[in-house]
Amino acid sequence: MEKRPSSGIWGGLHCFLEFANSDEARTYVAQQGWLGHEQQLESFTHVFSHFQLTITPLMFRITNAVNFAADTSLIRYDLADEPEVGLAAPTKKLLKQLKKHLADASA
Repeated sequence: MEKRPSSGIWGGLHCFLEFANSDEARTYVAQQGWLGHEQQLESFTHVFSHFQLTITPLMFRITNAVNFAADTSLIRYDLADEPEVGLAAPTKKLLKQLKKHLADASA
């Protein structure tokens, strides 16, 4: 996850990386040298007072995060632990969805 800028939407909260489309996400993952498997999770809509945001999450199972430690703007989040940082509402929803998906996959 990354910490958002202090001003603007979800200011100062931690969120998953955000991309305009799936191709941008794939390009970012490839540029980092991360290898893994991609899977699209269930899309959902987050409603604001003046607009709606449709979120289509992609999950990448990364097998080698070689450059992760070098990027200090990112934090790792262990699904088994409670978050110790502020999270935006859609991020909390995504975490629940991800935990359920992983639990179902291992059952």
